[in-house]
Amino acid sequence: MSYSLLSRFEGCLWGVVLGEQAGKAAQTTPQRKKHRSLQHWHPQPRSNHDLPWSGEVLQQLQSGLRSPTWHQSLLAQSLLAQSHLSTNNSWPGTPIDAGRLAILTLPIALFYHDDLKRQRHSLEQQLDLVPGAAAHRDWVMAFAYAIAQAIKGQLEPIVFIDQLRAYLQVMASSDQPLPESINQPLQQIHRQNESGCGPWESTEADPNLAIAHALHDFLQTPDDIRLVLIRSAQQHATRSANTSAPLVCTLVGALAGAYNGAAAIPPSWRSTLSISASGHGAAIAEVAAALLAHWSGSYAPATLASPPTVAAPWVIQ
Repeated sequence: MSYSLLSRFEGCLWGVVLGEQAGKAAQTTPQRKKHRSLQHWHPQPRSNHDLPWSGEVLQQLQSGLRSPTWHQSLLAQSLLAQSHLSTNNSWPGTPIDAGRLAILTLPIALFYHDDLKRQRHSLEQQLDLVPGAAAHRDWVMAFAYAIAQAIKGQLEPIVFIDQLRAYLQVMASSDQPLPESINQPLQQIHRQNESGCGPWESTEADPNLAIAHALHDFLQTPDDIRLVLIRSAQQHATRSANTSAPLVCTLVGALAGAYNGAAAIPPSWRSTLSISASGHGAAIAEVAAALLAHWSGSYAPATLASPPTVAAPWVIQ
């Protein structure tokens, strides 16, 4: 697939919305009907209230990118969401864990996809200001790295886990091995993908393994966003680990959307959500275009009649 940054931004945001819906279907379908029912899953019009993860990401981007000081505003919006999430028991995210942090910091991962050093620095700023978030640093960085590689078209599924472990090791700036809390799951995912076996079952009921499950599910069938979301939802029908199906499928959708671009989203799925009351289609198009304009260095993105034509530095050779 040819490189298109706007398409990958849009694809990632579509994937977040669709993934959360697929995960909710896995969570709410009666156990005896789950596998067959999910084979024919189709998204339904829903409000942002029904989709808190994707709704929060879109709201962050819409609020932050409209501000003249958009970068500071985007950081503030993300921090505000994290603070709200950690104190509001009505949200499906108390207490904070790695998967939830990865979703809340997705706008930062998207904007700095082309500069891993700045991406890492901005994420560390975020995590330092949220109580208890530093413990999840490696997993959040791992997901942001995966998003960056997917958007740049540089994510090679066969060798990605090895590349990810090497990146985390370099990021640690020490000769010490990676913590077992992240190294062991990554090794298990690598072996599972090499052998081509079915669902990966973690040995612990740990909510912080949501990103590990998402990476595993995505790497099994990365080229087909419909298949990867349905398979991930199906696997959650019988998965015993204490991970949230909507959260994991949201992470899977973000990865698959960034990897395949908006053109890979089934047209029937897009049309269903575009006519919903929440107007997800229009919101995604608006946010993706604004994000691209800001990333490209446009002084006043709101005045542009159409998204700017740009090429990333690694494309101009």
